[in-house]
Amino acid sequence: TNGTGNIYFGDSGDNDIGRIQYSHDSNLMYFTTNATEAMRIHSNQVIASTAGIALGVGNANTASNVLDDYEEGTFTPTWGVQSGTVNSVSSNYGYYTKIGNLCTVFVGAVLTTTNPATFYKVTNLPFQANITNGDCIGSGYEFGQTGTLQLVWVNDNSTQLMTKKYDGNMIANPYLRLQCAYRTD
Repeated sequence: TNGTGNIYFGDSGDNDIGRIQYSHDSNLMYFTTNATEAMRIHSNQVIASTAGIALGVGNANTASNVLDDYEEGTFTPTWGVQSGTVNSVSSNYGYYTKIGNLCTVFVGAVLTTTNPATFYKVTNLPFQANITNGDCIGSGYEFGQTGTLQLVWVNDNSTQLMTKKYDGNMIANPYLRLQCAYRTD
């Protein structure tokens, strides 16, 4: 119940160049290729691969289609305006999901502001945008007062998201919910 079972695949250069191992105490199965752990099946049947998973390429090992990065989490948006001041922020949240080089962010807050001018901004997105030739466009909604739709964008090489009403200048004290997906490096 606490040992390991192994099947080794050796050759003249290395007696354990390949291996399948089962660990009874943690109920894990390990797969080794070229003397390095390449994949693991956890006790809850989640599969982990050290170098990623090639998608849509059949049996090929094509780097351009390797899914090798997934992350999700939260962050605390810092709100500002084009001119004027954000006096206070409540119900502030930021969530992100990054798959490969695509990051999707969801942010929201209730802002108390003066003189909001044209747009509001969030200045600390979790990853820097890498967008060729322009901006990345998202959408949002100002709920609670006017119920207007928002245009959301992120510029190339930026960690700043900006938003404005589709039909003109922002109102003071908005309740905003925004989302945008952008490419990272």
